[in-house]
Amino acid sequence: CRFNHPEGIATVDAADAAAMAAMGDVVSGFKGGGKGKGGGSGGMNSAGYTLNPEQQDCPFFMKTGTCKFATTCRFNHPE
Repeated sequence: CRFNHPEGIATVDAADAAAMAAMGDVVSGFKGGGKGKGGGSGGMNSAGYTLNPEQQDCPFFMKTGTCKFATTCRFNHPE
């Protein structure tokens, strides 16, 4: 594999990340809080994508129902 997978770094799947975000926990790797390029202050939808009500809807998500940027996308992903 060409990617670096350092030992001791735990990964979180989308379902766990959504549950942790709903409880207000900080998820490692999740760019929440409306700072930087991605993430948002609105939480996550049932598919695990960010809800950013103050941003425009993600055009690709609206067409296909998926978004390759997932939790780092700066756009809104409505239900």
